[in-house]
Amino acid sequence: MTYLHGAIATATAAVFFSAGAALAQGTPPAAVPDPGQTPPRVISVDYRAMKGPRSQTFRECVGAGRVGEGLRADWQAQLKLCRDELGFEHLRCHGLLHDELGIYHEDTHGNPLYNFQYIDMVYDYMVSIGVRPFVEIGFTPNDLATIPTSSAGPDGMADDPAHPGHKRRVSVFWWKSNVTPPKDWPKWDALIAALVQHWTARYGADEVKQWPFEVWNEPNHVAFWSPNDNAQRMQEYFNLYAHTAQAIKSVNPAYRVGGPATAGPAYIGELIAYCTQNNVPLDLSRSMPMAWRAGRAALMSSAASRFMSTPARMGLPASPAAATTPLRSRPSLACRSISPSGALPIRTATPCTMPTSRPPIS
Repeated sequence: MTYLHGAIATATAAVFFSAGAALAQGTPPAAVPDPGQTPPRVISVDYRAMKGPRSQTFRECVGAGRVGEGLRADWQAQLKLCRDELGFEHLRCHGLLHDELGIYHEDTHGNPLYNFQYIDMVYDYMVSIGVRPFVEIGFTPNDLATIPTSSAGPDGMADDPAHPGHKRRVSVFWWKSNVTPPKDWPKWDALIAALVQHWTARYGADEVKQWPFEVWNEPNHVAFWSPNDNAQRMQEYFNLYAHTAQAIKSVNPAYRVGGPATAGPAYIGELIAYCTQNNVPLDLSRSMPMAWRAGRAALMSSAASRFMSTPARMGLPASPAAATTPLRSRPSLACRSISPSGALPIRTATPCTMPTSRPPIS
């Protein structure tokens, strides 16, 4: 298979086409470019051949917008096509608890009402084609949010009742997902436990054990979690993480939960320390330093080194690491496997390596 590179490809293809057309009409082809000119760059690839070890991380997990899009037939068809051709195992989406799926509402007396009909439709389809959820817990249902989405201005911001005189981001994305903390922690805990218990009853514990659970998305980014200052932001997130992780583990201690899913290698050491000191479960840790723009390879490498060396820098005892579920379709750091109890020892943060070959997709 031959691919032509960049703008040269267009010009070269045009020359080939005009020459072929001229020959078909019995006329001489167009003039050949001056031999002194730089020849076209031609890259020939046999995608069936492997010269050596090849990373298979792309087969582990990809991202796909928000969960609610999974109700669309065209989305489902595209997911199946991609899964059949690429063979990835997990799918991570935003907006699990967004109101469009109707998972949580409250009646006029403030009593919780659960509705799992629509998330069942999405997850049933995913599981039926061999795609497992990489469950991102977020964001906050509007009826459970500290600040309702309707209070936000056009910029998504509103006055923060906990800090008079300061504003806080309430919603993100055009679909206005609420990114404020829950206003009632017992109700949040009960919702998470009920949802995970529902999945256990529907799909079985052995299946749900294969689903990584991750609390929130990029809580160090002001778009997703924005109290008055960064220290407060981190501590607020740790509180959210603790409630959510403990609610998931209350259903089955073998289920894997982690965080912080930060934008860049932030909060990693702090979250490990917090969970160790407070006996909070932490089974995996992941960060997302995006490096898709030119010139950021060095930044990516530096971020990865800091992430991988976190336990050692904290003076934590370590044992051999296991390759665990990553990752995003764009460059991202691998998940690190951490002791299931959340207590020491923390497993060594060495680079995740995937097998160079896998069995055929069934």
